[in-house]
Amino acid sequence: VRVSNELGAGNAAAAKFSVWVTVSVSLVTQTAFAALILITRYDFPKLFTDDEIVMKEVSNLAVYLCTSIILCGVQPVLTGMAIGAGWQTIVAYVNITTYYLMGMPIGVFMAFKLNWGLEGLWVGTQIGMGLQTVVLIIMCWRADWDKEVQLTKDRVSEDVSTGEEQKLIH
Repeated sequence: VRVSNELGAGNAAAAKFSVWVTVSVSLVTQTAFAALILITRYDFPKLFTDDEIVMKEVSNLAVYLCTSIILCGVQPVLTGMAIGAGWQTIVAYVNITTYYLMGMPIGVFMAFKLNWGLEGLWVGTQIGMGLQTVVLIIMCWRADWDKEVQLTKDRVSEDVSTGEEQKLIH
C-alpha cells in the first residue's frame, strides 16, 4: 500500500526507500525468529512428543523451516511492493514460473527420485521461493521509480477519463 501511495503522490524516492526499509526490517525480524528456532530446535519438539525418532526428524527439518521463515518474510513484502507498483501480471508469471514450474518439480524429483523424502519437498519449495525472491529483488533494484510514478499517473488519468471509478462505485 505504501509503495502505491507514494507512486500516486509522485514520490519516486519515497517509494524506493519504502521498499528497501520494509525488506530490511522483514529480513532482520525473520532472521531473528529463524535464529530462535534454530537455537531451540532440539528442545522445542520435546513440548509435543517423547518419541526420539520424531524429535530427531523435527530437529533436522528445523533448518529448512528457518530458511522458509526468512524467505516467507521477504518474498511477500516484495510481491506486495510489485503489486503496488502495478506489476501484477509480471508477478503472476514470476510466481508460476519459479514456484510451480521450477521449485515444485525439483522438490518432487528430489523427494521421490532421489529418495530425499520430506527434505526434498522442502528444498524444492525453498528453491522456488528463493528464485521468486531473487527475481523480485532484481525487479525492484532495476526499477526506474521516476518512470513508475509517470506510469501510475497515466493509469490514474486513464481511469478518470474513462469513468472507471464510477464502475467501481456501482
